[in-house]
Amino acid sequence: MSLTDSLVKNTKPKEKVIRIYDTKGLYLEINPSGGKYWRVKCRINRREKRLAIGTYPELSLDEARNKRDEARHQIKNGINPIEEKRLAKAKMAEEAQKDLGLRLFLETNGDLIIKKKLTSILITKEELQSLKYFLSPISTT
Repeated sequence: MSLTDSLVKNTKPKEKVIRIYDTKGLYLEINPSGGKYWRVKCRINRREKRLAIGTYPELSLDEARNKRDEARHQIKNGINPIEEKRLAKAKMAEEAQKDLGLRLFLETNGDLIIKKKLTSILITKEELQSLKYFLSPISTT
């Protein structure tokens, strides 16, 4: 049975994660917090994978089905859509860094290193925690 717009819209969260299935691997995952996420179950290299394609209501049922079909087409042509998505995000981040001329490195211990040409700044994990207070948005209400 395929999903309908009204079913997607009216399904409420429960104590545990709910999955309501459409066709060809598409389903809507509803978290207890109320978030609704479109996912596609697919097999890549004989392993079952879950591809996140968007959130509801930002992505409608029809748009989710189109993205599912695109992903299935990529898999059919030997392209891993999960890897493609990861590479596209990395490319966007790299382009953003080029615009600023900055390179950001997050160390495994939580320290942040900011580099610009020959200059380097080290911000420790503790300093980052302190900065979060100053960088968080201020409520005006």
